[in-house]
Amino acid sequence: MVSKITNYFLIAILMLSLSCKKNDKESDLAFSTTCDFAGSNTRLVEGGTGTLRYTGLTSNTSLPDDKFVIESPGQLPMVVCNMPSTFELTADQTVRVTYSGRLLVLAAETDASNTEIELNYLKFEEEMSLVK
Repeated sequence: MVSKITNYFLIAILMLSLSCKKNDKESDLAFSTTCDFAGSNTRLVEGGTGTLRYTGLTSNTSLPDDKFVIESPGQLPMVVCNMPSTFELTADQTVRVTYSGRLLVLAAETDASNTEIELNYLKFEEEMSLVK
């Protein structure tokens, strides 16, 4: 009887461990801070791709300060609101990235040149390069 229970228990643990989603790639950066999206509509983004740059300009509109921005086809430029302070990128560098996080969703009638994203995953898909 004990042998049957042990076998069922081992099978259950094996099935559980196989069913857990595993992320084959760990994030290249650790994100320890969050953004204040309280009361705002947000959407989870998983596995998005785009270009990361450090800039003071999005969609021909000036930002108050230089920020890390992800540009992705079909999306407004996304200002990263929780980029670790230890990460540096010069104004003439870009890098292709895969990202996941919480995207601030703006109302349809909002006239905006960018939105914000709180990242929880960022993977560099290539070496950083100079803007051409």
